[in-house]
Parts: sequence; C-alpha cells; structure tokens
Amino acid sequence: MLALAPEPTVGRIGPSQPVSDHAAAPQSAVGWPLLAGPVPTEAPAPVDDGVECWLDLDAHLIRNPEASFLARVRGNALWEAGLHDGDLVVIDRAVPPLAGSVVLVAGAGGFVLRRLDRAADGKLALEPTGHHHPAGDTPPLREFEILGVARWVVHRLWPSRDAPPEGESRSFRDLSAISPTTR
Repeated sequence: MLALAPEPTVGRIGPSQPVSDHAAAPQSAVGWPLLAGPVPTEAPAPVDDGVECWLDLDAHLIRNPEASFLARVRGNALWEAGLHDGDLVVIDRAVPPLAGSVVLVAGAGGFVLRRLDRAADGKLALEPTGHHHPAGDTPPLREFEILGVARWVVHRLWPSRDAPPEGESRSFRDLSAISPTTR
C-alpha cells in the first residue's frame, strides 16, 4: 500500500516521503513511480497501488528534445484551452501545426500563444482570444511566424502562483542558437 509518511521534524513541517510495502525500486528505475491503476475523482473505489512503471517525465513529455523548450504562460486568454497564468507549456518546434493546436507565434512586435483554427477558405488561421476580441480583430496568420506547437501544459493546483521563476532569464533566440550537444 502506498502512503505518505512525514519525516520526523523538529519545530517545522518537513516534506513527505512515499512509503510502500511493495518491493523497492529496481536499480535501473529512472523517474517517478506511476501507479498501476487510475485514481478515481468521483466516488472512492479500490485502487491497485502497485507501480506500473517508473515514468521519466522528460521522455514522456518531450518527443523531440533538440527542438523543444518550456515557456511560462502570462494571462488567461487561453483559459478555455486549459492554459492559465503561470502555467508551463512544453513547446515543440518539430511538430506540424494543425487546426485546434495551440501555437507559439512571433510577429506584431513579440511572441504570443494562440489557438489555430480553419478559416472559411480551409486555410489555417489564428483564432481570436477570449470574448472581447471579435473575429475581424485577429491579424492573418501570414503576418506571424509559427515557432512551435504547445504539446503539454503543467499547472499548479495550489493557490500560490506569485513566485518568480528561478534561474537566469534568456531569450528564445538565445535558446535557438544553443546546439543540442551543448545543453
């Protein structure tokens, strides 16, 4: 049975550590344990608490490592697409954009995340964001360069999203110049 048992602490709350009565992780295990059965969100039900596999999130989320990067979302205009202010998105530059995809585009003086749609003529077009932008306000796709397709989104479930990202800030153009061998 998988349970969370707190570490002993002295005067503070410490992190929880997974405790299992199953065999310890194999020596070759990489990543995080993935429970064998899904956890229900409705009524409580018995769950197989065995480990299906050890999931390497890089391998699971990044199909094309040399063409992928993370970006932080600012704003809630794509809330209906599941993107919230402060979320991280995995952008893949090697994936072809399709109707319904959320894409990172450059143009009009900067970068923006937008959803692609099909125009009346059948060509790809940028979907207007939110209810306050009528369809006529959306510049044509030809005025933008598609830099990549958003493949995954990671967002927090706890309320605090105010912490600034850690580490040094670099521009997208700087990241494009880094070869896969120097990363």
